[in-house]
Amino acid sequence: MIYNAYILGVGASLENEIFNTFSDINIDNDRLIGLEQIQYSNYIKKKRDLNNMSESQCLLVAASGEAINTSPFSTKPEVLENANIYTVCSIGERDVKVDERTKHAWTQDVSTVNAEIARLRPTQLLMELANLYSANISILFNICGESLTFIGEQSGASQAFKHAIEHTLTATESPISLVGGVSNGSREIIAEAIEHSVNSLAEGRKFAKASASALISTSEAHRDIAVAKVSLVGSYDDEAALLEKINEPQYVSCLVTTELTTDVEGSLDSITEGDGTKIINLTKRFGYLAEASLSFQFALAVVLLNKQPEKHFLVACQMIDGRYQTYEISK
Repeated sequence: MIYNAYILGVGASLENEIFNTFSDINIDNDRLIGLEQIQYSNYIKKKRDLNNMSESQCLLVAASGEAINTSPFSTKPEVLENANIYTVCSIGERDVKVDERTKHAWTQDVSTVNAEIARLRPTQLLMELANLYSANISILFNICGESLTFIGEQSGASQAFKHAIEHTLTATESPISLVGGVSNGSREIIAEAIEHSVNSLAEGRKFAKASASALISTSEAHRDIAVAKVSLVGSYDDEAALLEKINEPQYVSCLVTTELTTDVEGSLDSITEGDGTKIINLTKRFGYLAEASLSFQFALAVVLLNKQPEKHFLVACQMIDGRYQTYEISK
């Protein structure tokens, strides 16, 4: 098998807690135990910058900082100067109170809607320009390579990773890329959009606020210092084909972000106890990770791999059109 990339470090957050490449976390049905509270001041040193960033941007900055800080190049910033940044984000985040007042105005007095919308400060809209996600990471961590932002939930997450691989394989400046995504699913307006979507999840769903980032390299020179290898396995057009792949003996488990119709997923604890459970349904466990889905799966797989370094993990990310893009994570 030809490996597409080497993972040098990862960082990820769930709600307001964070973990990284070497975090010692335990997992149960609904929680990650042992995460640390995010301290944004560890990554964003200037209060002015912190105030000018949306919550989603702060989350992705924190995840990117953990990916860099837990990589072999944490003490060699010059190596990362020409690295590339590929981010996946949702846009349109605004003041939640303004959203609530605007919706209330529509139902009570339509003539007051414009007055409520006028409460939006220009910066509340401008801070969500998609390119600012990559731009802020570039400025804060002095990473000056190619910078692109993708929008499109799970499909955007896979597209960003694929583009990072294809670009760095032919890059003359740097074979290193930072690939990450963020989804602020805690916002009510996003939760409602998902609820009314044709792709809405089953009853009992949760809406996770999540971010994740992986520092990767396509250079064979970085093979020995990588914490994991990631390879593209392929695409599957239906659930039956995916389950057949999952059941191949080399995979200790599969991390899935989708809503499987087949009732075969089990407790996250069991994969560390060796009882044969194969499928970890992250969507059911933690909520709809959307743009953060693939990078979050990579980050969690790396942490689990530290506990079972001889194993292979399959990562399956559902695309918008119903296909499943799959990857293998191993040492």
